[in-house]
Amino acid sequence: AAVAAPTAEEQDALHRMEKTVTTAMTALREGVPTPGAHKYTLQMPERERSYYVYVPKGYTGSEAIPLMFAYHGLGDTCENFGPAVGFSKYADSNSFLYVYPCSTVGILGSCWNSGVCCCEGNGADDIGF
Repeated sequence: AAVAAPTAEEQDALHRMEKTVTTAMTALREGVPTPGAHKYTLQMPERERSYYVYVPKGYTGSEAIPLMFAYHGLGDTCENFGPAVGFSKYADSNSFLYVYPCSTVGILGSCWNSGVCCCEGNGADDIGF
């Protein structure tokens, strides 16, 4: 069966994801950090945003390895989420990088701007981020 071409909305989402991955990889190219979690910031049009990149043990930057994104839930924070979920031991044993971005704050605490609850009025462009 033929695969349908992506819609304009899907193409836009893929472009934004590619931009995020490129930003994370550019930060790593500035010098391969030591294993562990490293905080980076990105200036967005509406505000500065932060994210962490976890670098697995043994990573030298000499070869491509998988990259995983993990997002914390409503009311949680990236500072709590990253260590609490335990992905670091899996990243170390399976050799992958993982990025966990930090949300903004809305009426119910830290949250993602889904457009229907909690952060829609704070002006955060979570898709662009």
